[in-house]
Amino acid sequence: MACAQSSVFQEEEKLRGRKQALLDERGQLHREMRSLTQEIKKEALRLNNLCSAILEQEAEENLLPVQDAAQGVLKAYAVFASENHEMFSHSLAPFENARQAAAVLSEAVRDARHKIEDRLAELKEQQDQKRVALANLRKNIKDYPKGLLQFKESLADELEHQLGSPVTIDILADVLEVADERWRGAVEGYLHAQKFYLLIDPAYYQRALPVFDRIKRDFGSASFGLVDIGKLRERETIRPRDDSLTKKVETENPLARSYMDYLLGRVVCCNRVEQLRNFKIALTADGVLYQGYVARSMRREWMDDAFIGRRAVSLRISRLEGELKQIADELHKQAPIRQLLTQSKDPLFTHFFVQNTVAEKQTAYLRGMEITDEVAGIDERLSKLDLLWLDEQRRTISTLGNEVIALNKEKEQKGIQIGQQKERIRQLDYEVLPDHYQQLTYVEDCIEAEFSPEYREKTGIPRYQKEFDRLKRADVVHKNFSSRLEQSTNERDAAQKKLFEARRGYNDQFKPCSFRVESMDNGEYEAEQRLLEESELPRYREKIITARESAMEQFQNDFLAKLKSSIDQVQDQVRNLNRALRQAQFGTDSYQFRVERNPDYAEYYDMIMAPELMEGDMGLFALPFQEKYGQLIEKLFSQITMADDTQLNARKQSELQENIQRYTDFRTYLKFDLETTDQNGAKQLLSQTLNTKSGGETQTPFYIAVLASFAQLYRVNDTSSFGNTVRLTVFDEAFNKMDSDRIIESVRLLRKMGLQAIICTPPDKVSDIMPIADRTLLVSKDKYRMHILPFGKEITP
Repeated sequence: MACAQSSVFQEEEKLRGRKQALLDERGQLHREMRSLTQEIKKEALRLNNLCSAILEQEAEENLLPVQDAAQGVLKAYAVFASENHEMFSHSLAPFENARQAAAVLSEAVRDARHKIEDRLAELKEQQDQKRVALANLRKNIKDYPKGLLQFKESLADELEHQLGSPVTIDILADVLEVADERWRGAVEGYLHAQKFYLLIDPAYYQRALPVFDRIKRDFGSASFGLVDIGKLRERETIRPRDDSLTKKVETENPLARSYMDYLLGRVVCCNRVEQLRNFKIALTADGVLYQGYVARSMRREWMDDAFIGRRAVSLRISRLEGELKQIADELHKQAPIRQLLTQSKDPLFTHFFVQNTVAEKQTAYLRGMEITDEVAGIDERLSKLDLLWLDEQRRTISTLGNEVIALNKEKEQKGIQIGQQKERIRQLDYEVLPDHYQQLTYVEDCIEAEFSPEYREKTGIPRYQKEFDRLKRADVVHKNFSSRLEQSTNERDAAQKKLFEARRGYNDQFKPCSFRVESMDNGEYEAEQRLLEESELPRYREKIITARESAMEQFQNDFLAKLKSSIDQVQDQVRNLNRALRQAQFGTDSYQFRVERNPDYAEYYDMIMAPELMEGDMGLFALPFQEKYGQLIEKLFSQITMADDTQLNARKQSELQENIQRYTDFRTYLKFDLETTDQNGAKQLLSQTLNTKSGGETQTPFYIAVLASFAQLYRVNDTSSFGNTVRLTVFDEAFNKMDSDRIIESVRLLRKMGLQAIICTPPDKVSDIMPIADRTLLVSKDKYRMHILPFGKEITP
């Protein structure tokens, strides 16, 4: 209190308060000036970068005004590049200069941007049109003037409708060809739009003219023409000059020929400009036209616009490709400029900004200087006061004040927390819990309606509690069971669909049947099943068993009889082969085939060939046969059949198939071999010596077997008319592993058996076979042609 009443304290507080107010005011002024200074420097930097980029661009007509304005901006804004708020100590003249330079730049950029955007839009439109035309040209479709092809088709369709038959209409350019490419530009330019005129048979012109007049209105201002060749031929005497432009044009169309002779027959072709005045109408190849006593150059775009003849497509493709490249180059050049100009923003320096904002900051700058002087005066007055006691009191007050501030902050924080907890309690009581109670009631009602009390108590709730204890989160439990629910629903729907299909198939198969196919209750079908199982099924089973036993007996009889017949047949064939082999020897050796029972299946062979099988009418069910082979029969058929109630897995099924293939093949019960007897009577079996012989030695039995088989097939030993057969054999790459002696013996054996052969052999075997062959031919291949020529000397054995 004493401190508060001190006059020194009051004076000190007054001076310090005044000083702080002045410092706050100066600080606010400095902040505002620094903020505006930063904006001005940022604006200067932005404009400097923009103008530098503009000046780096290549000078062109649209950009020149912008570049001139950019030079002015760089000069005007240079003063602001490095200064701080001291810039407000200057007059308004630099700011006004900068404003005017920025305004000129903005106007120039705006105008240039609009011009460049218009040019880019125009180029893109041209690019799209030329791309479409180029695509059509590559399909051999000329890019005629818009609407010409539609006009031609409409005219042809209308005439066909009136006359009842198609009418040919040609575009003049399509039926012409430029004979001398050096004069193409002159022809294209002179004809210009006339090359798109339509040609029609004079007989139809009178009918076509009113149609032409009517439909041309649908095509706006397009100037399409329909040439009246009939009238032209009646009224005009056409005598084209030999040196006229018509001689540079060829056509097979007589209508086009007449029109070209009329149009171009009087236009004289001159090699030099000096010759033009000698003729009424004359033209040079590079497009200088003399007509009506005026010499002028035809427009280059007319001359380059190639539409005449087949080569016009390739010429237009080349031209369009070049034009598209030029457009792409210009787009590539203009796009960065447009992007650069788009970066331009409205300038910061406006008239209002300079006259008001900058002027305010100049006043603020002066006010800051005044405050500095006033603060210096206050500091001087403070330095003359006795402040030791005041400083002590001030430190005490500061400490207590800090404590009060800390306690107030803690109080505010606690108050905020209390309010948050009260709001949370309110939300729980009035918003969250009621919704949860309502959802819980709804879920409980759904569970009670969908699941029985027994299922809920014994299965549903315990299972949920178990999963909740494991996963700790109800939403995770719900997600897991929802995924499984969808899968189970799909499985149920698939099973239900399969059940309905089975019911529908049953109803269709056993008509009339009135059972409900899509009933959720299966009672009708279950009752039908019980009826069939209890009454009909036993009776059918008894019939099936009786039929199966009868069929099995018949199968067993037929099976063994067929095996025995096959074995007897092959043994007869071997005997016939051996008879053929007895009459022929291979060198000093003779050969015989041997067929015996297979030791591995001897007991089955003895059963199949047992004489008891053929005795009496009972066959294999005869008592003597059953006493001797009953168990073996059961063993055999148990390996190739299965019981009615047996369900085989994949492995058992595979074993059953292998057994069927093995035991139903008669060759299983036989062993085949080839016996060789040399000149001393020594015998060898092929099976014993096969792996010890050379390639030629192993081929010998092969040829013997083959030749014997042909001899049996052709019945060479049969002297009756059945033996009169062709006896032809064909060998490809024959005797390729045999030596010379074995080859000769093989051919001699072939002759002894009375066979005639065609032998194809590689060149290295020709020397062995040719001396003993009736005739030798050489097959020569030359690319895709084959030649057959006589080879060597004809030899008769």
